[in-house]
Amino acid sequence: MKRNLILAIIFIMAFGTMRAQQYLYLWRTDGSHISYPVADIDSIGFWAPFYIVTLEADGKGTVSGSGEYAKGSTATLVATAEKGYSFSQWSDGNTSNPRIVTLNDNLTLTATFSLAASAFSVSPTTKVMFSPGNLQYNHSLGSHQCADGTSKVGTWRFAEHQWDMIGYGYGMTWSMYDNNVGGTVEGSSNNNGTNAWKDLFCWGTSGWKSGANAYNPFAVSENYWDYYLGGDPNYDFSGNYIYADWGTYNQIGDDAPGIWRTLTKDEWEYLLQKRPEALNKYGAARVNGITGIVILPDDWTLPNGCTFVAGMTTANDNKDWGFVNNVYVGSQWELMEANGAVFLPASGFRSGNSNYSSNIISQYAGVAGYYWSSTVYNESSIYGLYFTSNTLYYQKDLTRGFGRAVRLVVNL
Repeated sequence: MKRNLILAIIFIMAFGTMRAQQYLYLWRTDGSHISYPVADIDSIGFWAPFYIVTLEADGKGTVSGSGEYAKGSTATLVATAEKGYSFSQWSDGNTSNPRIVTLNDNLTLTATFSLAASAFSVSPTTKVMFSPGNLQYNHSLGSHQCADGTSKVGTWRFAEHQWDMIGYGYGMTWSMYDNNVGGTVEGSSNNNGTNAWKDLFCWGTSGWKSGANAYNPFAVSENYWDYYLGGDPNYDFSGNYIYADWGTYNQIGDDAPGIWRTLTKDEWEYLLQKRPEALNKYGAARVNGITGIVILPDDWTLPNGCTFVAGMTTANDNKDWGFVNNVYVGSQWELMEANGAVFLPASGFRSGNSNYSSNIISQYAGVAGYYWSSTVYNESSIYGLYFTSNTLYYQKDLTRGFGRAVRLVVNL
């Protein structure tokens, strides 16, 4: 009796009106419905009015297109890889993405994702990919989304090239110990104002109101106590204060908040001292005229036509980069980078405008590199990576109130 009642509803809905194209409506128990052209009634069968698409992901990525579809209709299947990964194929061997399928039966597929980026071990169990350049910010351009759901003025991005550094600003050329370095980013200055691209930031200045006196990316106070997260000198970028991390809190370019992050002190140390062959996988270098260090991925193959000598220089003066063995220009660096090499420019640091300095000024660009970690050392200082021409170590006294470079990573 129940089946006859349903059939009556079907035919009333299908033939009760005079239209050029009529449809059959079938209701599910949850109140939703599906529809078919009347011409398809005989072919679909009463007990199988729709088909189910079930999609799964193997690896780091997501899939969309699962659901219930009318017989003969099309479904669009999309596989979206996480940062550092790429879509390989569907479980039936098809490599189309997006993929359009016509439903004549139930369909179950798995999308496989594989590692696309060069991996760098930062602990025995964690591998990361480095961002394509140092972090940059412009307060006067556009707006961006934040992890707490707010939108803030300003734009974050990564430098166009790994060797880009702003230093004193575009158009400036400055000479230090016969080492000429030119600014590479137009319309930029770390020295004053907010209407410029910047790449040297005081610690914890993601723009999130952390409870610190200074938290905006254009902060210039040299008072280290102004950068206490939650007003406490012991908190770092973790737990309730994870949003103080530039990459965790902010949209960077087209990447949503939460994709990128800052390395901890222990991770910097493992990368450059403790991973297998660590001491053979970094070296002082000059890339397109800019001085800094090259770091090689875990699995490394030296490209044809390139050379690499591990370690820093043998210069007697740590400000003299004239002894650099690794010099790359044009296509040479393109080959190194294509094989996964990372370059950190010696971008110097920026002093502020408070008790210790009367002017905001960038110093030692092209001579020394200072890169933040997320780890607190003591009430005044943060651990960070420090290097000159002949020295590389994990400096523990990087004052919170000086501007340093930021190179972010994403977990793989």
